[in-house]
Amino acid sequence: MGSNDDETRKAFEDVEIRTAPGLLPQWHSQPMPLRIIHIGAGATGLCCAYKMERQLANVELVCEKNPEVGGTWYEKILQCFQGFCNKYNLHKYIKLKHRVMGAQWREDKGQWRVEVEHDGKVFTDWCHILVNGSGLLNKWKCEPPAVPNEPLS
Repeated sequence: MGSNDDETRKAFEDVEIRTAPGLLPQWHSQPMPLRIIHIGAGATGLCCAYKMERQLANVELVCEKNPEVGGTWYEKILQCFQGFCNKYNLHKYIKLKHRVMGAQWREDKGQWRVEVEHDGKVFTDWCHILVNGSGLLNKWKCEPPAVPNEPLS
């Protein structure tokens, strides 16, 4: 913070700040902690953790329902994801064995209310940004279409 910032702050100390209900009396780009819940620690979750660590400060991230990172990927791809997580020390952002059960946007708080299950207990968490990266293969289910017994004419 430079001397110009100090001078600006002193100039506005005696100014009455009026804001709309629910708005904080602060300038628009004031740094603040940002809580992000990214559902899943597969490819998108690991990439999110990697990018957020390099581009934001005061960030918390990823919930993964499985006991290890990598999502639904197997063998060599899974090893690659786990190696990436280890190489860049991304485990600090990941809560393993945490399953997101549901989420609801709370307009009055400007945050997501997130129900999370861990070790058989459900608790409420909050975040500013909620990203669904649970993966298409997570509950993979494919039913072939019904094929008629009669030839098509």
